[in-house]
Amino acid sequence: MANLIINERKTEEHGFFSCNPDGDNLFSVRQGLPVDDAISVASAIMASATETIRSMAEKHDDSELWGALYLLEMVGATMAAASRGLMAESNSDRPS
Repeated sequence: MANLIINERKTEEHGFFSCNPDGDNLFSVRQGLPVDDAISVASAIMASATETIRSMAEKHDDSELWGALYLLEMVGATMAAASRGLMAESNSDRPS
């Protein structure tokens, strides 16, 4: 039951990657996917991006890459905190 509340929450469609001057989006996150699945995938993508940028920053010692790494780490921490908050909410809604 712990994941029941989270599993009931679904994604909304969200377009991204503007592909022309009109701002039409080429890609989108689909509507109706379980939020916990979306967070898990986003977390894995974020971890990969973070490690890629970390490697590049260490190799080139570039201040802009270090800045991008710190921003990615902040977003990752925010996602982790949100995920934990959803889990805590789900657990508090369980019958005793």
